[in-house]
Amino acid sequence: MSYADVDGNIGMYAPGRVPVRNTGEGKVPSPGWTGTHGWRGFVPYDALPRAFNPVSGAAINANHRLVPPSYPWFLTDGWSAPYRAKRLHELLDVDERHSATSFARIQNDVLSLAATQLTPLFLRHLRPQTGIAGEIADMIAVWDGTMSRERSEPLIFSTWLAEINKAMYADELGPL
Repeated sequence: MSYADVDGNIGMYAPGRVPVRNTGEGKVPSPGWTGTHGWRGFVPYDALPRAFNPVSGAAINANHRLVPPSYPWFLTDGWSAPYRAKRLHELLDVDERHSATSFARIQNDVLSLAATQLTPLFLRHLRPQTGIAGEIADMIAVWDGTMSRERSEPLIFSTWLAEINKAMYADELGPL
């Protein structure tokens, strides 16, 4: 939850009652009747992730990791990669003061840092292609990472990323 008040304060808070489990992380069913998977209580309210008037001047939550790896309680393993949060910081840092116009520009931004950072890596490992595959590789090689709906490259990149993930993890996860 993000907030701002009439005194100029800003913040972000991750409210909730997060159980502290004896065993496991609560992602899969467990044998609750054994007593070994019970809850020991809840993460203390004051220990939940929060930000109040951050030094950066921005309270950003893009579903990225909000706590350091040393955080003592399990919240989730579903954090998103930090690309969106980094992009928001970049866009917010462009102007010292913001307006409806600057926020509209931020809301309409379609540059994907994931695409700009991962595409060169993917291309380095791509075997030379001919035909339509070669044309696609050439398109992707000069693409600027914008995810606009008028372009083919975002669809290609997204599919490429999904297929790479499948190829990397299929032997561990099996058919899903």
